Order: sequence, then C-alpha cells, then structure tokens
Amino acid sequence: MGKKLEVTDKQTVVMRGTKEFRLDQFLLKPAKRLKNKSWTANAPKFIREIHTHFYRSHNPRTGETTDLCIQTGLHWHKVKVEWDTDEKGEQYIKSATCGPALKKVEVRSGGRALPVTKLSPIRWKTMTGTSSNEDDEDIINLDAENVDWVYDDHTHEVEYMHSEFMDMNTSKQIMDKNKAQISNAMDRSAPVEKQALAATAIKESADNAPAQES
Repeated sequence: MGKKLEVTDKQTVVMRGTKEFRLDQFLLKPAKRLKNKSWTANAPKFIREIHTHFYRSHNPRTGETTDLCIQTGLHWHKVKVEWDTDEKGEQYIKSATCGPALKKVEVRSGGRALPVTKLSPIRWKTMTGTSSNEDDEDIINLDAENVDWVYDDHTHEVEYMHSEFMDMNTSKQIMDKNKAQISNAMDRSAPVEKQALAATAIKESADNAPAQES
C-alpha cells in the first residue's frame, strides 16, 4: 500500500463563497538531466547534472489543478497521482508516476498571429561524429542518415510530502506579500536583507507559474 494522506494540523477558515482546495505536495527525487555546455550549433557537448523538482496538485495562486511540476533547468514533467481508499476509509497513494522531460516551445498554427506555447520532448540536432559526451556511451541515437538526434527523456521517482487545505483568500495574501517583496527589490536603497527576501519572492513567483499546454 502506498503512503497515506497526511494533512497539516492547521486548517484554513473559509469564508462563504470562497473556493477551498487541498494542495498535495510531492518531491521528484534527484535524477540526472542532459545539459549542453557547447556554444557551437549542431555540435553539442553534454554533461549529466543532478536536479530535483517539486510538484503541487494545484496552482496556489489560482486553485486550478495541474499535472505539471515546478520547472528546474528550463524543463517540466507531467505527474500523475492516483489516490485510493482503504478499508478504514483513509486515503492513500495507489500510484505516482513522472513522465519524460518536456520543454516549452512556441508554434504558430491555424493562421494565428500570435504563437501558441506547447510542451515538447527535449532534443538536440547534431551532425554524426560531432557530438561529445563525457560519461555515457548511449546518449546519441541515430535518427537519420548523417544526422543524430540527442534526446533527454529522463524521469524521476515521485515521493509524497504532505497535504494542506488552502483557500483563495490565503493564496491572495501570499501573492500580495510576494508583490511587496518584489517591489522592495526594485528599490536599491532598501536594506540588503529586504532585497534578498525580494529575490527569493521573485524566484518563487516564477516557479509557481508553470507553462500550460494549449
């Protein structure tokens, strides 16, 4: 049986008409991703870089459900979690899986004037014999004559952390606090510690806004 639901003791007081949601939080455990350290077109040089992600079942700012983890290294993963209920009526995780790495690309289709953001597999094009890797012999996959496509399709093990109840009022308070801290970052006369807090808020605000697939 998978890990059981763990809800924090602090329960949010919800006003009538306010949207309440349960935020489930997960860790995508350390795994290696491909990182291209070359500046030469069609001649990538790769290293393996260990990284992690966090996944939240809902966007804390909007309360909307999402299947995308928080981005790290300019990529995302789709996460699928299945809950079940045991004989005592307690919820537990039946399965939690992480899909391959995805990157954000902009495409134009259907005569649209503005590009549409899509999520696409991560790959690099390289001419045969020009690519290099330092610690793996199986990175290069021959896709066509004289052309290699290098794919980064790594995944992660998914570990459940905890759950908590939130409401839109609470989310708005968090966002207002972040905005104030970001405003302090723009004021270079502010104390250094306030600028540091603002930098953290800017990162958290960006992390909490994963790309949405159209």
